[in-house]
Amino acid sequence: MKKSRTAALSAAALLTAGLLVGIASPAHALPEGCTAETWRTDRVSSYCQSGTGEHQIAVSYLHRNGERMETRGAWAPVGQTSYAGINGTVLLWWINKR
Repeated sequence: MKKSRTAALSAAALLTAGLLVGIASPAHALPEGCTAETWRTDRVSSYCQSGTGEHQIAVSYLHRNGERMETRGAWAPVGQTSYAGINGTVLLWWINKR
């Protein structure tokens, strides 16, 4: 009887420790506070202020030759800027997050 009580207490202690480790791990949130900016007619950028993970600027634009095109910048961590080069007029932009 004493062995089963000790085993039950040990199991409870392990379970509690496991729960505390799960609670203590950092929370992950997608990038937030993101803005985009057009630099003349050759570059668009995105910048995210908070959260974790990465962001990427994506742009649909009308090329100077009249063709509609899309491009994406490199993935950048929060606090850094993602740039995409274009050669024309921005039609639409969006920010991908992961």
